[in-house]
Amino acid sequence: MKNNIPVLFGVLTTNTIEEAIEIFESSRDTHFESCIVDAVISAKDKIEEVDKEFKKQEAESNELEQEWWQRYHENKNRVLEN
Repeated sequence: MKNNIPVLFGVLTTNTIEEAIEIFESSRDTHFESCIVDAVISAKDKIEEVDKEFKKQEAESNELEQEWWQRYHENKNRVLEN
């Protein structure tokens, strides 16, 4: 069970939290040591909290970026019209 960081990263970024936990549980003692699986399971509430906050911040950031691009194109069109 050497250096499973890439596996861990993949599990956490490409699945729902429930799916990731199921993968951790089914990979106990093959890909992940039991203590790692237990730690992930015990941190589930915190993981969900962080996930929810991240998604909220990402949505706000995307909204701000869209507003910025809209203003950019409006200003660019004004300059081109003059």
